[in-house]
Amino acid sequence: MSRTPVYSTHSNSRLVKLLCDLLGADGGITHQRFIAKLSKLIDISGASELSSCLGVSVKSESNTKVQDLYKVSELFVGAREEILTFIVQSFAFNGRYDQPFYLPLPSDNEFSHDDNGLSAYQRFYRLHQSEMEIRVARLLKKVRQNISVHSPALARLAVMDATLNTVFGAYCRNAFAAVPQLLAQRFRSLFSSRFDVDEPLIRSQFIEEMRQVLLAELDIRLKPALGLVESAVSAGQAVNEEEKIL
Repeated sequence: MSRTPVYSTHSNSRLVKLLCDLLGADGGITHQRFIAKLSKLIDISGASELSSCLGVSVKSESNTKVQDLYKVSELFVGAREEILTFIVQSFAFNGRYDQPFYLPLPSDNEFSHDDNGLSAYQRFYRLHQSEMEIRVARLLKKVRQNISVHSPALARLAVMDATLNTVFGAYCRNAFAAVPQLLAQRFRSLFSSRFDVDEPLIRSQFIEEMRQVLLAELDIRLKPALGLVESAVSAGQAVNEEEKIL
């Protein structure tokens, strides 16, 4: 009789799946390997920080309203829409918006034709990464502050999230820093895949792929904030159910 494996394949994020599809790589990993790799990222200092935050004393306001928890969801949606709008407008070909940077065009001075514009595209992507990091950090701080005043449980969750961000922060930054390099591999592959390269067509394809990767990276950067929001909404729903019973 066949037995179900104890460890199934770990579900990769959309970002990993997309990059694997573009580069023809295998991104599959079992839960066992995932846990093993994750544990190696936590050193003695990180383990100590995580242990300490579990026993930290937290305070929360007892007069907060359940409706305030649902406002956290509105805060998240609003921030996400702002970042999405920023990304979409930066890719605009017709008409320039009031933004600090845009998709580089072959007619731009900083566009180097020696590398078909690759360095300009990488710089553009890295600027977006810096912008996302700042905006997501700002959102996370607001979400933590909002949920912390509702209950000790949510306050502890906020402390844990902040600690995890510190412990894994350097690793995450290094991982995201690899994305422009992977896009460079895809770029070179597209331009070297055939002799009669239709440059405008290939360039348009790469730009669309870069946009999809950027949106996928935004999704994964927002995961921690989304987790906090979902916890807050669940807490609000639980309170509502208790009130109905009473």
